[in-house]
Amino acid sequence: MGNLQYERWEIAQKAEKEYWQHLLFQPKELARIIKEKLELLEIVQKFQMSLNSVLEIGIGPLGIGVINFLESTIKIGIEPLPMERPHFTKTLSTWIECVRSSYYHIQAKGESLPFRENQFNLVVCYNVLDHVQNPREVLMEIHRVLLPDGQLVLGIDTFSILGRLKSQYYTRLLYRETWLVKCHPHSFTKLKLIRLLQESGYQIIFADKERFEWMKNFVGRVRRSLFVAQKAKLGSE
Repeated sequence: MGNLQYERWEIAQKAEKEYWQHLLFQPKELARIIKEKLELLEIVQKFQMSLNSVLEIGIGPLGIGVINFLESTIKIGIEPLPMERPHFTKTLSTWIECVRSSYYHIQAKGESLPFRENQFNLVVCYNVLDHVQNPREVLMEIHRVLLPDGQLVLGIDTFSILGRLKSQYYTRLLYRETWLVKCHPHSFTKLKLIRLLQESGYQIIFADKERFEWMKNFVGRVRRSLFVAQKAKLGSE
């Protein structure tokens, strides 16, 4: 299982690099990504999170993440891929360079964070967990580096039960050479993700819901699910 996870992750990393190199010439796609990051600020503001020390997992090779727009004493971004130089217009490239200079960047994996225990008030992991080698290990590492009662903001695409079956046995076979499949070695239902968070030592204090939530968990389309989870003792709910 470990070797298979690593092989899928290596394929995903190669595809991710191709995607980001393509993005360097697509300002509309960049605008969409920035818009998503800014919208996530509403969650941070709503829960009045402590921002003394903030870590973002998977900030991306361009260094544009949620933490760029937070007022924090310590801001660190983790990304396994090397940093890319922007190739947009001069004005846009200069803005990107300025924005990403607001935090300290480390090239590393989420499964092995280079920090001591109990160091961060807040960790952001947005559109990342289905791209990593081992999601459980990433969540455990985040738990380790969070301060007691520290919080995790997690955003991830989730499938309905039937949608995940379709993804596993249809989409992954028919479209296996596309970025959509290669970049996502893992897939989750919302219920599976909730269980994984609880098993990894988190208390979920917010999970977004839609109308007819129970039905959409069974037959709905893929959606970006948002969670706020607080560090708890491992083994507790």
